Amino acid sequence: MKRTIVSLVAVTALSLAGCSGSQDAPASSDASGQSASSESSGEPSVSDDEGGFDDLPDVLDASTLVEGTEGTSYRMTIEMASSEGETMRMTTEVVANPTSSVGQDTHLVMEMAGNKTEIMIIGEDYYQKAPSPIDGKTWIKGPIPPDTADLGLGLDTVTETFTEGLESNSLTKVGEEGGLVKYQAEGGYVWIDGERRLARVEAKQDGNEAVMTFSDWDGDFTITPPPASEVMEQP
Repeated sequence: MKRTIVSLVAVTALSLAGCSGSQDAPASSDASGQSASSESSGEPSVSDDEGGFDDLPDVLDASTLVEGTEGTSYRMTIEMASSEGETMRMTTEVVANPTSSVGQDTHLVMEMAGNKTEIMIIGEDYYQKAPSPIDGKTWIKGPIPPDTADLGLGLDTVTETFTEGLESNSLTKVGEEGGLVKYQAEGGYVWIDGERRLARVEAKQDGNEAVMTFSDWDGDFTITPPPASEVMEQP
């Protein structure tokens, strides 16, 4: 049996977070530490593009949401709360970079169980925030791990995980809300914008809740590496 939508959001989050073990440094628990920044900051906001709503069908094939997403810049936030009260929040910025071996630059921040993990992939360089300063350095730099392509960082993996987790690829339109079109899926709801791009996913199951938000599709932003003075090269 296929997973319900809350399960697929969890799997996506954990696959994205899996890269935190790719360097020798453990995840950081310094939630107050300074983070490297992108040129555009602040909370991601859901796209409110209202164009093209008339062309959106009453029943939509979820697999079509994957089409045309290769080489796209975007932001994504995943928030989860378990029935036991545990929470997880992850924000990701992805910038298309055709010159990179993985096709994109990525900045990921995840907070879970009191720990904070921060990772950046820029060009062929992989940065991970150290749990505490090492000789005055707060970041560890090394080559991109060979298995990064399998860790779910790519939008194609995220969207494929999304569609594979549905009981059915059929999404049923239930109305418009907040400048988006709302569809019902097994175990939750999906919102898309007028260009058939994922904007929001909400799911609840057995006391567990998950929300996945996409924004800034094709946005004009870059990911800035940490200052060289804060970076330690991995041997």
